Amino acid sequence: MSVEKYSNRPTAQAGNVSFELHTLGWEAFQNLCGHVAREILGQTVTAFSSSNDAGQDGAFQGSWQKSKQESFRGRFVIQCKFTSRRDEHLSLGDLRDEIVKAERLANRGLVQTYLLMTNARVSGEADNLIREAFRKINGIEYFELFGAEWFAQQILESKRLRAFVPRVYGLGDLSQILDERVYRQTDEILQTWRDNLAKFVPTEAHHKSVKALFDEGFVLLLGDPMAGKSTIAAALAIAAADQWKCVPVFATHPNDFKGRWNPDEPNQFFWVDDAFGQTQFDASLAEGWNRLFPHLTAAIRKGTKVLFTSRTYIYQAAKRELKEAAFPLIRSSHVTIEVENLKPQEKERILYNHLKLLLPEIHRRAFVSRAIQEVVKSAESTFLDDDIRGLLTQEELETALACIRHELLPSLASVIERHAVEYDDIDEEPSDHFQDFSNDLENLRDFFEELDDGESVEALERGQQLIEEAVERLGEWKSEQEKEAKRKRAEDGRGEESRAAEEEMIGAVIAEYEREGGSSAKPKSRSSQPRFQIPVPPRSIFEDVDS
Repeated sequence: MSVEKYSNRPTAQAGNVSFELHTLGWEAFQNLCGHVAREILGQTVTAFSSSNDAGQDGAFQGSWQKSKQESFRGRFVIQCKFTSRRDEHLSLGDLRDEIVKAERLANRGLVQTYLLMTNARVSGEADNLIREAFRKINGIEYFELFGAEWFAQQILESKRLRAFVPRVYGLGDLSQILDERVYRQTDEILQTWRDNLAKFVPTEAHHKSVKALFDEGFVLLLGDPMAGKSTIAAALAIAAADQWKCVPVFATHPNDFKGRWNPDEPNQFFWVDDAFGQTQFDASLAEGWNRLFPHLTAAIRKGTKVLFTSRTYIYQAAKRELKEAAFPLIRSSHVTIEVENLKPQEKERILYNHLKLLLPEIHRRAFVSRAIQEVVKSAESTFLDDDIRGLLTQEELETALACIRHELLPSLASVIERHAVEYDDIDEEPSDHFQDFSNDLENLRDFFEELDDGESVEALERGQQLIEEAVERLGEWKSEQEKEAKRKRAEDGRGEESRAAEEEMIGAVIAEYEREGGSSAKPKSRSSQPRFQIPVPPRSIFEDVDS
């Protein structure tokens, strides 16, 4: 690339630097907020589950020195407010739920200082109204609001923050951040790994890697094939360029390091991929590094940063040959990426980021079409989730909203009735049967309320009333069915008792017959009598005369 391309590069100013934070997604933004609290505010934050955070995405207990004049103590609550829409402006109306939850926390003594972080823009007028509303809550002693402009300033000024949240390198113009010479050298890495950084999800392994590189100047990344070693390595290379103006140097052999290390150039970042062999252990590489360990130690002391990657099984074989005593960092600064031990949230975010960026356009459109069909058919509001909405273009979102207005809402009564007809399990409460459906309508209502669409809000509120009526009808039907079932059980019970009594009576008669009759009651045997008798003809009266 020519120098002329960068000769008129703009000077970074907080007012015109733009980081596309709306593309991060909710969880990634919450992760950014956590690192801001740690790196900028100097606090270790306890994060809460997004499904039941009770109005607090994070919290910490202790003290916070905001400036030389101000210091705050007690329990701090951090609430993140994310929007996936570009240039969205935050208003007091957007925070109704947060204010209600903040009041509950304050009543229970769980918050003295409330920090609200958002990637939306905040006007001066909105800032005043929001601060006034939160400061009126009894129990909240201090309130602070951090908006998109403040986040841009922190990302611009804090190299360490950028290192822990490498996706920000792909969110804006990197030339606003990096030294011009280093930018030219690093641009190749950024172009090669831009898509990977866009999909990047900070994990515990990445966090440990950054810390090892910052604290020790060396990190050994271990993991199975395709575990993400190279992606983390690329993020570290850019972080090193950002943090120390390190020029990246790629090496595959000990001789590469020996030939390219410049003792008079401390700002070098050596990225050594497959340091001990690509697919199997290479003893010659281990021996080469053994000879260079003293040089590595000297280079790191002078400011050079070094990154090794290796497959775990290859490193285990290499350990038998490596002289670790000559280079203790190889033992103390290694980080193993264990994909099987990733947190469920990390796996879900990685999968979502890959699907979002790799999903073929034809499949994305099919998914969007299916999502719109579902919202019209059954008021399914999943498409409003920030992650899913991120797959929709603005035009597709407008199409979905138009379908809701002109197709779902006019037929909402029949949709509710159809849902009621599907209720056939009397062991389930009617309210539970409608719970998800009711939640979907509530989500739609809140969304249309943000759009100031009063007509749609009113229609959705009528839908909630129809649900209540349907639940009441189903409750009556459920009671009747339970009574009928109880009556049948009673009848069946009486029938069983009658049959049991009859069987008992028959049994008693048989027993009595056998007991009283005995052997004398048996008929005489005919076996002693001849079965056939020959008839004797009658005697003639003349027989006696003749004799």
